Amino acid sequence: MFIDKEQVKRQCRIELGDNSEDVLLENYIAAVEQKTIAHLNRNLYKESVP
Repeated sequence: MFIDKEQVKRQCRIELGDNSEDVLLENYIAAVEQKTIAHLNRNLYKESVP
C-alpha cells in the first residue's frame, strides 16, 4: 500500500486503537490505488522501477 491505515485514520480522525473499520479502510485504500493506476495509465512502484 502506498498509504497506510494509520495515515488514513489520522486524516479521518479515527482513533488508532479502533480496529472496527480496518477492513473497510483497507478496501478503500486498495480501490484508490487501483483507480490511480488506471487514471495514470501506468504502473506505480513503491520503491523503484524494476
